[in-house]
Amino acid sequence: MKAITNRKLYRLLDRTVAGWRDIGGWTYNVFCNSPQLRLSERVGMKHILAATRTAVNCLAAPEDPLIIFHDGLAAWRTKPKRIRAYELSPNELERFILHEVCFRDPAGFSDNYNIMNEAGGWMITFCHENDWFLFAPSARITQLRKKIKAEPAPGTLR
Repeated sequence: MKAITNRKLYRLLDRTVAGWRDIGGWTYNVFCNSPQLRLSERVGMKHILAATRTAVNCLAAPEDPLIIFHDGLAAWRTKPKRIRAYELSPNELERFILHEVCFRDPAGFSDNYNIMNEAGGWMITFCHENDWFLFAPSARITQLRKKIKAEPAPGTLR
């Protein structure tokens, strides 16, 4: 795992998430009308981590580094606040989520935490409203729906 500079993160987002700056940096909002799967706040963390593993295994090559970044509010639990993004391997992802992300935080800290690879084309969001989302091309959503045991978000691909 290594921290990546904001400059590198912003170049990646400019290339893969067109319009993210126009919506105030909330990358999730760029994908709202995209094909997606959602796990609600009622779904346990064990299922969410399994869904994340399944999606990453399907969408990224094992040697593909992942980028995890937050949208700028709560930041990380123990990492320096000035660092917004990390590059890590799929094997490091679950531990990082459990120990560094303020998702469903008992102290009430919240932010959007996003995972993607450098190629873009898909994104997983641990939402500040306690939901989990997978944004990906329609064919991948269809392929992953049963594996993840998720429903499409309201108003999206059925």
